[in-house]
Amino acid sequence: MKDIIKIIKLDTISIYPYLTIKNLLIIIILSIFYSFSAKSTTVIFGITQVFAVLFSSYPFLVGNESGIDSLYGILGIKRENVVYGRYIWSMLINIFGIVLGIIFGSIISIFLKTDFIVQALVISPTIFFMSSIVILIQYPLFFKYGYAKAKTVMSMLIIGVAIIGLSVMYFKETIIKVIEFVVSNILISIILFILLYLAINFLSIKLSTKYYKEREF
Repeated sequence: MKDIIKIIKLDTISIYPYLTIKNLLIIIILSIFYSFSAKSTTVIFGITQVFAVLFSSYPFLVGNESGIDSLYGILGIKRENVVYGRYIWSMLINIFGIVLGIIFGSIISIFLKTDFIVQALVISPTIFFMSSIVILIQYPLFFKYGYAKAKTVMSMLIIGVAIIGLSVMYFKETIIKVIEFVVSNILISIILFILLYLAINFLSIKLSTKYYKEREF
């Protein structure tokens, strides 16, 4: 457990150069602009979670540039603990993004005169789930290829997802039926989503651990 805490601390330190006033202002300006344009504060969660996903990849970027992965070996930190620590760290970053979204949304909703609490309760879990899935897909690639090569692979995957997304339009009736099932069976749907989330977590961590142990530094 001590090694996992060390990784969390080291990853936090590694993103300090990116925790700038400039980045905070960008988030605030985008939140204000899109909230007033859409007349809805729910868009804020999308903005904060995009940044959360970006920040979750920065330890890999810093690791590539500084050779910190070799340092973990010198410090006697097991590779599986590096993986566990980084996954916990990414979840904390994800949660922080949601909290930031709630803070900004609460303030902006005062000016828009919208019921933000109800919106936050409905939207934030969904956005958290979606951003978590993106991170869970990225991490095995980062642990296997490193930051630079993984980004190239991710670009190809995004193109693939876009193509699938366009093809989904041909199955509108099936999608409508799925949505109707979800709406009419909320409890079952929530349980299925949780089980799916846990299964993806398990598979992602297993793959990351396997790939990271096989990498040479």
